[in-house]
Amino acid sequence: MGERTRVPFGPQHPVLPEPIHLDLVLEDEVVVEAIPSIGFIHRGLEKLVEKKDFQDYVYVAERICGICSFMHGMGYCMSVEQALNIQIPERADYLRTIWRLHPVSPVPYRFANWASIVFA
Repeated sequence: MGERTRVPFGPQHPVLPEPIHLDLVLEDEVVVEAIPSIGFIHRGLEKLVEKKDFQDYVYVAERICGICSFMHGMGYCMSVEQALNIQIPERADYLRTIWRLHPVSPVPYRFANWASIVFA
């Protein structure tokens, strides 16, 4: 049994589509454990929101991630609508359902990315 070494991996790495911070435990140059630092992503969005009106934040929410920009914006809009008890038109609800279930939806890509990290 060799010596164990702990190597920090991230937060920015060219292989990863999103910032993530892992502590990799190596034993004889083989990764035997990966310890994630959950909640490490910080891009200053909280500070930016303090200076903007809640209606302007939709544009910020869409820029959180390049892969699933629509989902962040829709999630934010749905949260505001629920908090302010706003009823949307029936047609808008249908369109949202179609966009969520569309085969090019980013959800399968996110799961594949997560699975490639966890099961690698």
